[in-house]
Order: sequence, then C-alpha cells, then structure tokens
Amino acid sequence: MIIITLVLELIGKTGKNTLAWMWLISFASALFSIFTGWQLSIGSSYPENQLFWHKWLGISVAAISFLLWAITKFVEKRKNLFSGALKVGLIVLLSLGGHIGGQLTHGNDYLVEAAPGFIKSIAGYNPPEAVDLSGIEPDSITTYEHLIYPFLEQKCAKCHNEKSMSGNLDITSVEKLLEGGDGGEVVIPGDVDESELFRRVTLNQNNVKFMPTNGVPLTYYEMALLKWWIENGAHFKEQTATIKMPAEIMTGINKLYKIDFTPKPWYEKESGPKIDTMALEAFAQGGFKVSGMSKSDNYLEVSPLGTDLGSPIDFGPLKENIIILDLKNTEISDANFEKLSELKNLIRLQLNGSNTETEDLLKIAPLPRLESINLYGTSIDDGALDYLASFPSLKRIYTWQTQVTPEGIAALQGKRPDISVENGIN
Repeated sequence: MIIITLVLELIGKTGKNTLAWMWLISFASALFSIFTGWQLSIGSSYPENQLFWHKWLGISVAAISFLLWAITKFVEKRKNLFSGALKVGLIVLLSLGGHIGGQLTHGNDYLVEAAPGFIKSIAGYNPPEAVDLSGIEPDSITTYEHLIYPFLEQKCAKCHNEKSMSGNLDITSVEKLLEGGDGGEVVIPGDVDESELFRRVTLNQNNVKFMPTNGVPLTYYEMALLKWWIENGAHFKEQTATIKMPAEIMTGINKLYKIDFTPKPWYEKESGPKIDTMALEAFAQGGFKVSGMSKSDNYLEVSPLGTDLGSPIDFGPLKENIIILDLKNTEISDANFEKLSELKNLIRLQLNGSNTETEDLLKIAPLPRLESINLYGTSIDDGALDYLASFPSLKRIYTWQTQVTPEGIAALQGKRPDISVENGIN
C-alpha cells in the first residue's frame, strides 16, 4: 500500500484528500504488520539481532507513514524538502525492513540462492552440495558426520550458526550442538521424545515453532535417520556399520547418499583361497561347467555337463572354492553324496529332480555354510528335514513334490524357526 501511495504521489494526478486517505490506510496496514510480526516473534527462535532491527524498522515505517498522512492532510504546501526527505527515508527503511524480513523467513542467502552462477560467484556463495557417499566403503561411514550433519547443515545451519545463532543455538560444531540453545539441550541421547531438535522438525508445518522456519523441511527419510540416530545413543564418532540397522534405515541411507548397507554375503567380503588354475582346467575337462561367483573370482559355481555322476568326483584343491553346486536332474552315486561333505564353503546345493533320498542326505556331514538346498521332485521324507536341522547356516529348503508332510515341516520349524520351507502345492 505504501509503494502504491508513493507512486501516486510521484505521478502527481491524485487529489489531496485521496492521498491523505491512502497514507492513513498505509499507516493502518503498517500497524497491522507490526502487530502480526510481534505475535509471530513470541516464542520463536529467530535471530535476536535481525528481529530487533526488523521490528524497529517496521515501527519507523509506520511512524513516517503517519507523518506523511498528517502533512498531506493538514499542510497546504505538501511538496517541501522535509516531506521529500521523509519519502526517501521511507523507501530506504521499507527496503531494509523487507530485506531483513526476507532473511528471517528465507535465510541470509535467500537473494543469491536462486541467482545465476556468476552472481553466486561474485557474492562468494557456496551452497551445500548433495552428498554422494557411493565412493566410500560402508565400514568407514560415521553416522553423525556422514549421515546426520549433511542435512542439518543444509536445512538448519542457515539460522543456527556462529554468526546467526537463532534461539542461541549453533549446530555447526558438535560442542555447540551439545550446549543446546535458550531452552537447554536439544539432543537427549536415547530419548527422541525429549530431544527438542527432533520435536521441532516433526511439528505441523503451520506451527510457529516448526523448524526449519524457512526453506525445505526435512524429508521422511531424513527424519527417520535423525530419530534412529538419537534412539541409538546420538553418538558422534560411532561407525554406522556397528549399529543395528532396520531395513527402512538402509533404504533411507541408500536414497539420500547412494550407499548400500545391505549386508553382503561372506564370499563378497572374503577373497577366498587362490584358485589352482591347473586343477581348474582339469576339473572342467572332467565334464563340469565352472563360473566365477565373486569379485575376485576365487569362489565358483559348478554344474556337471552330463547327468550320470556314477564315478567319484575329485574336487581336489577346488573344494574350498566351490560355493554353489548344481546337481539337478542327475544320478548321484553313494560315493559322491559322501564327497559333498568336502565342500565346507558350499552355500547352495541344488539336488532337485535327482535320485536323492533321505538316506542319501544322511551321508553328507552338516555343511557349516550351506544356506539353501533344493530337493524339489526328490524322494525325501520328514526324516530329511529332521537331519537338515543340524546344518547351522541353513535358511531355505525347497520340498515341492516330495514325501515331506506339513507335520514334518512344523516339527522342523519348531526346532529351527529361522529355516523357511518352500513346500508349494503337492
């Protein structure tokens, strides 16, 4: 309203009474702005210095608007040096007050955040960059430094830094964050409900105490990460890989930072025994297809090229390298069932469609790392499940079209609830 009135004054074609009314309305609107601003400042955590100047600049604008109303209403010769100076001063005060108001609501860098690159360079503005941790080993990630502070810096540090300590809170260093603000500590390790930092960022966005007061709020995964960090003790130097991580948190870390904390199988973390190339060539020439299963290619997947495994298999030096053995639809001799006990690193054994019976499985010593065994279409019964319960790492058994009964499955899962039995429809 003030700007419209100033423009009409400049044009000079508006009557005195109309201008007087416009200055009076401008004064009233300034008073209303002061009142609403005062209400908004109560209980807020805006920077005190900026709030002080914004308030008094607003009061000054209202006072000058009143003076200009009085001059317009009661002074015959309105266009004098004094009224001209008041109008210039009003423009200056309005600009300064608006700028500081913009800083309060949008942050100190609001003018350059959306500016072209060359203006940002001139202003020395370096916005926080999106964090990509994909090049860092997960075991090297520290929860606070790498996962929590980046989004706090991006979304909270504009108002809570060494120069602009809104609410007397500075989050730009661990020491200052632990000191808290005017209301005391903002992070209570292990108690997310009492942690003011978390409470503020999860308030309704219409609440005057919602944080951040300007800019983009924390995303769902950022809030989930913050909550998880506080609930687990709010440690500042603890490595992330040492903390129990729900699937939701692993998903959030992957989406925010492009790093995968999904537990990797042991054969991807261990280099494994070096392969004897001569033994590998001899094994392949003996009728087996062999392919690498790890980055180092020291772990192997093996399957026979034929279906008759009557002759004893000589795994030789490769017995510690074989982690997947596919013997589906083959005829396996008793001797070869016994030979399977040599494969201490075997994680998956496929016997589906083979001549396997319960008695044959009893010839295989419990394999320490076997996780999955496929017995689909074999002649096993509940006795096989009872024996397989002794395999310490077993997680999955496939028993479609076998003689396994629901009672046998229930008995197994009573002993080993961690084993999943896929029985299909017989």
